[in-house]
Amino acid sequence: MPVKLNILIVLLAFSIPVFSQNRGDTYSTDEDAGKKAAVLLLQMGANDTMHVATAILKDAATSGPIKNVDVTFYVQRSFGLMKVGNGTTDTTGTASVEFPINTRASDKSQLFTLLVKVEDNDNIRDVTAQAVVRSNIPFPTNEAVPRALIGSKAPWWMVISFWAAVGSVWAFFLYTLLLIYKIKKSANYSFTTNQKK
Repeated sequence: MPVKLNILIVLLAFSIPVFSQNRGDTYSTDEDAGKKAAVLLLQMGANDTMHVATAILKDAATSGPIKNVDVTFYVQRSFGLMKVGNGTTDTTGTASVEFPINTRASDKSQLFTLLVKVEDNDNIRDVTAQAVVRSNIPFPTNEAVPRALIGSKAPWWMVISFWAAVGSVWAFFLYTLLLIYKIKKSANYSFTTNQKK
């Protein structure tokens, strides 16, 4: 019993930091030792055909700009992040990227979330900023969804094949029950005939 308890304690000790990292808690790790803390701001603009996103990276202690840092821009989607661009901060600590103005919204609210991240930098801790942007293209709520294997409506041939297979299984099951009933009935009949003799 003590051996099992010790193994459980060791497993829990290793799993707690992993769970807290996945939750996105902000705490300092050994990898962050010696790295600068930074503040990342995100500004949005647009022209006729493109969204313009500008990231501004500043030192958290001095508020001075940080240059030569790679930043990556993402749009939040249902199943993850879609990369829309990247850049490197200049002497003023800014990096800009353009992405199409016809980026579709994530839901019926016609909004999508844009994120900018500093990741895996040798001198700066990972930092993220985000902005909610209104899309010019509404979420397709009233469009008819075509029948397809990857859609919510299966093709007719698949629906017919499915119900034919299900019907065949049930028919075989009912036929088996009928045969069992007939065997039982004939066994009862032969048993009563033998008793009369």
